[in-house]
Amino acid sequence: MTKGPFMFKSFLGSWRFKEIKADLTEVTFLYSFQLRFPFSLFNGMIKRNLNSNVKQRLMDLKLKVESNEINNKNRI
Repeated sequence: MTKGPFMFKSFLGSWRFKEIKADLTEVTFLYSFQLRFPFSLFNGMIKRNLNSNVKQRLMDLKLKVESNEINNKNRI
Protein backbone atom coordinates (compact mmCIF):
# COMPACT_ATOMS: atom_id res chain seq x y z
CA MET A 1 0.00 0.00 0.00
CA THR A 2 1.58 3.23 -1.08
CA LYS A 3 -1.27 5.49 -0.03
CA GLY A 4 -3.84 4.46 2.51
CA PRO A 5 -6.35 5.76 5.01
CA PHE A 6 -5.49 9.10 6.62
CA MET A 7 -5.50 7.57 10.13
CA PHE A 8 -2.17 5.84 9.42
CA LYS A 9 0.93 7.94 9.99
CA SER A 10 2.93 4.98 8.67
CA PHE A 11 2.03 1.48 7.57
CA LEU A 12 4.17 -1.48 6.55
CA GLY A 13 2.94 -4.91 5.62
CA SER A 14 4.53 -8.05 4.23
CA TRP A 15 3.36 -11.51 3.28
CA ARG A 16 5.94 -14.29 3.52
CA PHE A 17 5.44 -17.70 1.93
CA LYS A 18 7.82 -20.45 3.09
CA GLU A 19 7.66 -23.90 1.53
CA ILE A 20 7.78 -26.53 4.26
CA LYS A 21 7.46 -29.44 1.82
CA ALA A 22 6.01 -29.98 -1.66
CA ASP A 23 2.38 -29.71 -0.54
CA LEU A 24 2.74 -27.54 2.57
CA THR A 25 3.45 -23.81 2.78
CA GLU A 26 3.68 -21.59 5.85
CA VAL A 27 2.23 -18.12 5.34
CA THR A 28 3.16 -15.23 7.62
CA PHE A 29 1.55 -11.80 7.48
CA LEU A 30 3.45 -9.04 9.28
CA TYR A 31 2.00 -5.57 9.79
CA SER A 32 3.45 -2.55 11.53
CA PHE A 33 1.72 0.80 11.82
CA GLN A 34 1.62 4.14 13.58
CA LEU A 35 -1.59 6.12 13.90
CA ARG A 36 -2.06 9.86 13.60
CA PHE A 37 -3.63 11.76 16.47
CA PRO A 38 -6.49 11.50 17.46
CA PHE A 39 -6.73 7.96 16.00
CA SER A 40 -3.82 6.95 18.23
CA LEU A 41 -6.23 7.18 21.17
CA PHE A 42 -7.95 4.10 19.73
CA ASN A 43 -4.76 2.10 19.06
CA GLY A 44 -5.96 -1.00 20.96
CA MET A 45 -9.29 -1.14 19.16
CA ILE A 46 -7.71 -0.61 15.74
CA LYS A 47 -5.05 -3.25 16.45
CA ARG A 48 -7.73 -5.80 17.41
CA ASN A 49 -9.63 -4.96 14.22
CA LEU A 50 -6.51 -5.44 12.07
CA ASN A 51 -5.70 -8.73 13.84
CA SER A 52 -9.20 -9.97 13.09
CA ASN A 53 -8.86 -8.85 9.48
CA VAL A 54 -5.53 -10.65 9.06
CA LYS A 55 -6.89 -13.88 10.56
CA GLN A 56 -9.81 -13.74 8.13
CA ARG A 57 -7.44 -13.14 5.20
CA LEU A 58 -5.40 -16.19 6.20
CA MET A 59 -8.53 -18.35 6.48
CA ASP A 60 -9.78 -17.10 3.09
CA LEU A 61 -6.39 -17.74 1.48
CA LYS A 62 -6.27 -21.26 2.92
CA LEU A 63 -9.80 -22.02 1.73
CA LYS A 64 -9.08 -20.72 -1.78
CA VAL A 65 -5.76 -22.57 -2.13
CA GLU A 66 -7.24 -25.83 -0.88
CA SER A 67 -10.27 -25.41 -3.14
CA ASN A 68 -7.99 -24.88 -6.16
CA GLU A 69 -5.93 -27.96 -5.22
CA ILE A 70 -9.08 -30.10 -5.13
CA ASN A 71 -10.25 -28.69 -8.47
CA ASN A 72 -6.85 -29.31 -10.05
CA LYS A 73 -6.74 -32.91 -8.81
CA ASN A 74 -10.21 -33.56 -10.22
CA ARG A 75 -9.06 -32.41 -13.68
CA ILE A 76 -6.28 -34.96 -13.87
